[in-house]
Amino acid sequence: MSASDLKNLEHFSNPYVKLNVSCKICNKEQSFKYQSNWRRHYLTHAEEKPHTCLYCDKSFVQADKLKLHIKARHPKNELLVQESIKLE
Repeated sequence: MSASDLKNLEHFSNPYVKLNVSCKICNKEQSFKYQSNWRRHYLTHAEEKPHTCLYCDKSFVQADKLKLHIKARHPKNELLVQESIKLE
């Protein structure tokens, strides 16, 4: 499927038809409207997750998910993380 095909499908509208897209790895349904979400979801299956927690071995595709993880799992260290991000 080409990029132009996807553009045509983005604007497809029919009250009797619902278009669904699902991840080819885990079959999770994705919204057809937001292509950026497809890539973000697909990267969750990638082996390379560049944002690694300083306090445990967990890593994330997105920096904001790492920040949420630290806030939830390592709240005592959250201030240290915010300071190190400001220094970058």
